Amino acid sequence: LIIDGYNLIFAWDELKNLARERLDLARTRLMDMLSNYAGFTQSELVLVFDGFRTPGNPGSRQAYHNIHVVFTRDGETGDAYIEKIANEIGKNYSVRVITSDNLIRLSALRSGVLRCSSGEFIHQLEWTLNQMAELLEKTNQNAHKTRVKDGKQ
Repeated sequence: LIIDGYNLIFAWDELKNLARERLDLARTRLMDMLSNYAGFTQSELVLVFDGFRTPGNPGSRQAYHNIHVVFTRDGETGDAYIEKIANEIGKNYSVRVITSDNLIRLSALRSGVLRCSSGEFIHQLEWTLNQMAELLEKTNQNAHKTRVKDGKQ
């Protein structure tokens, strides 16, 4: 998965509201949710944030738990970065680009890469996170029942 980070944040009401107050917290919240999603779905995930208009910004690439996070450098748009890597890796791997930006979606189509709007992905992500929560709840209930049965409460 290649995800347009700011596009996803501002398509999601919860994160958009948080970003109005603290953009850094919205990014971290998104990174945490995507890390959980990637671990549960066994997906390789690249999250791209646009640093285009940040003077002197050298950009960065870092691992955040089990996902890759990219902040583009000054003068490099997130869109251009997404297009470049989608074109590079889309030839050899099954890749899906997550964005509602129509130009990136068109570019992904030309590269033979699957596309998904931010809104569609938000629904998928929420569904997956709910499945994870239900699974954890069942696991905790079963563990509690076992402890009670064994007298180890």
